[in-house]
Amino acid sequence: SWFRHNLELPTYAALSIRGDQQRIGRPSPEGYGTALFAAGASVTNSVPETAELDRVRYRFRAVEVTGVAAAFPKPNSVQFNLTADATVTWKWEATEFLLTVVPAGPGTVVGASAGWFAIGSLATISATPAAGSKFQGWVGDVPATAAVENPLSLMMDRPRRITAIFTRPDGSGGLDGDWPT
Repeated sequence: SWFRHNLELPTYAALSIRGDQQRIGRPSPEGYGTALFAAGASVTNSVPETAELDRVRYRFRAVEVTGVAAAFPKPNSVQFNLTADATVTWKWEATEFLLTVVPAGPGTVVGASAGWFAIGSLATISATPAAGSKFQGWVGDVPATAAVENPLSLMMDRPRRITAIFTRPDGSGGLDGDWPT
């Protein structure tokens, strides 16, 4: 009955927005996933130049568009008319890992106590017990063979969370209280 009245049905094209590794960054205005648009719709999509996910910092590397011809007004932006189904794939490169260091018990941590480190760099930290206390070791993302080294040098080959354990002469202090699991 649609055709008997000379009605034209709208046509749609699918736009898929993907990431080459994971859903890194926030494409906008359309986010990751697939959506339908009226065929011929003008589309602009962009991502930030850097993004963080799961304690890893990424840098935008490239964008790939398939299905339609596209223009690139900026390296991290794409524009096109959606005349057919299209896919935009944002490509990212990991550049830095986050190091988080906290003391537990009577003492402090000095040096590269926390922050972002280039992948493959070396982070060195030292544990300093308070007067009358003792440094027991490191727990967390530390190689077992280095758990009592002080200072501690860590290859930043992944994000790391570590804790310096300090105890009082009576053995208390380092593991008191509630610990996140």
